[in-house]
Amino acid sequence: MIPAKERYNLALQATNSALGHEEDAKADQTLITVMLLGLYETNTCTSPRSMQSWTQHISGAVQLLRLRGKEQLQTRIGHQLFVQLRGQVIINCMQRRARVPDDIPEWTLCAMAYETPEEIIDSNLSLIIVKFCNLRASMDSFDDYRDSARVVSAAYNIDAELAGWAMQCAVQSVYNTVTIQSQCESVFSDYYHTYDTIWAASTWNSYRGIRILLNELLGRQLTHLSQHHFDYPEAYDEYSSMPYETQILCCKSLLVHLSQDICASVPFYMGYHNRQDGQESPRAPPAAAGGNLLLWPLFTAACTNVVSDMMRSWVIGRLEKIAEVMGISQATALAHLLHIRKDPPGKNVIDLDLTQEASDEW
Repeated sequence: MIPAKERYNLALQATNSALGHEEDAKADQTLITVMLLGLYETNTCTSPRSMQSWTQHISGAVQLLRLRGKEQLQTRIGHQLFVQLRGQVIINCMQRRARVPDDIPEWTLCAMAYETPEEIIDSNLSLIIVKFCNLRASMDSFDDYRDSARVVSAAYNIDAELAGWAMQCAVQSVYNTVTIQSQCESVFSDYYHTYDTIWAASTWNSYRGIRILLNELLGRQLTHLSQHHFDYPEAYDEYSSMPYETQILCCKSLLVHLSQDICASVPFYMGYHNRQDGQESPRAPPAAAGGNLLLWPLFTAACTNVVSDMMRSWVIGRLEKIAEVMGISQATALAHLLHIRKDPPGKNVIDLDLTQEASDEW
């Protein structure tokens, strides 16, 4: 870890030097370096300070993105860098309950002119996720009930967009279900999913993770409206004629289904397949890139209140496995948060954690 930290500090110094020259700051390698510095914080995360440093690197990368201009979207590497950074920005804003910078959806629309049909599907999902991020950012917390009717209406509209996206994606990106004959540690239930690529799996899990968060928010807001006997104006929305109990039950049912589907993707990420005798057999060691892509969907699946303790314990075990096999320390941190049932540090991380005496501990 010490040699890695020394190299990190050298890279940080070199990057700061490059930022002093506009042409160097615009170079692909400078943006790549900043993103890799953020990845280092993810892989070595041992305290809230690492999460804060990750946020700072993401913010710096966004500034570089603006400096580079929209012209970068016309080159293949420039487009790929934008797509990778877009995902990190969205995750970071989700964690901090912050609005996504307007540049992200605006540039996503511009980038779609140069994208393949598969890439356009991914971009469309990102645009929907941005809407949810911004809805959350308009609230103080999930338990902000000052304007529940508006939140519910907006949430249902976003959920309808997500459902439509899933129907479109299912046509172009099909995944297969493999049934196992006997229980094994790597598979939560009696089946798992396989995908054409790890990117296809990650796109599906992004959809599942965001729809979990959306329906958890929707369920809480509906419960509040039900308890206060709120009556929608006539013809307010299509769903308003449904009893609250029915709407809440639909949310819970969907939460369980989506969480199970995320768990079913884990064996594919971790490189396991099923032999003819039904016994578990490892493939080549899984790449760390897959572990990084799996962290937040897996954490999200276990955070919802409707999942069983059995599923939550299994997810904790998988996160610990990711940390052990892939060396991603953030997985250990997330497993610990699930143990104590606590959210990651949010927008007040500096006031709440970093000024405390034990600021280097979760």
